Amino acid sequence: MLTKSILTGLFLGVVAAAGADPALLRMLPAEPQMVAGLDVERARDSVFGRRILAEMKDEDEGFRKLVDSTGFDPRRDLREVALGVSGLGEQSRAVVAVRGTFDGARIGRFLEAEGGQKVVYRGVEIWKGKQSKGEEGFAFLNGTLAVFGADALVRQAVDRHLGGAAGIEGALAARVSDWSGRGDAWFVSGVPLGAMGRGPGGLVPGGLPVDVIREAAVGVRLGSVVEVSGELAMRSAQDATALADVVRFMVSMLRSNTAQPGAAELSKIADSLQLGVSGDQMKFSVAVSEEQLDRLLGSRTKRAARR
Repeated sequence: MLTKSILTGLFLGVVAAAGADPALLRMLPAEPQMVAGLDVERARDSVFGRRILAEMKDEDEGFRKLVDSTGFDPRRDLREVALGVSGLGEQSRAVVAVRGTFDGARIGRFLEAEGGQKVVYRGVEIWKGKQSKGEEGFAFLNGTLAVFGADALVRQAVDRHLGGAAGIEGALAARVSDWSGRGDAWFVSGVPLGAMGRGPGGLVPGGLPVDVIREAAVGVRLGSVVEVSGELAMRSAQDATALADVVRFMVSMLRSNTAQPGAAELSKIADSLQLGVSGDQMKFSVAVSEEQLDRLLGSRTKRAARR
């Protein structure tokens, strides 16, 4: 039986950009509310990437079947992925555009054998799972480009690809260009976080309503030192100052409770935190060595194993 997990396994083994691929961005909604991506090739060479790949084991029957039947191995064949979200709250829908190496015909035969359903839209095959109820699908646009997500957005992606669309439009376009060039992993939101699904009643640390964060952008550069930086556009300068004060308080609490599991390592990481406020903008950056990240992830893995 073709399930949503098999579809997800095909494309979400890892989620593109270091200067995001324009061909991928063209397949996202023209005016998305949120865009994100990861440079998969660079991630493979990082501690974090190696840990993700280590979780994909040949001994896993489902994963082995996927690789043997389709020839697609996300550990080897994924290069770049971009994610776009259109709509707000419960009406939001997502689409993922993928750069990689795909044998579309071979994957199609596997999906058909597993009960997948195929429709042809403008000459492009769109595959859907037996239980998707027409809500999700994916398509191979050629041997190196694929798209997965809500059916309407997949069809729009096909239209934009065939029509040579220019890419993301509107106020978010410049920020996507900026942040996708800063890091190997990145995230840009152009609407209040509450509108993305948590709702107006949600809270951020310190009891502030989540909608005080009007826009957000985060970039991560992988390497021997993992560098994380971000900007939060707040509702007002007062909110920006309040959130910065909350973060500083949380850091001080962390430093005073180093006896807790993992707290000592987090405290060392917090020492690199740079925090600043300019008008309604709160900016931050933090650096984590691969050794620190490895110890932190390792200790969490061991605690999970004991539980």
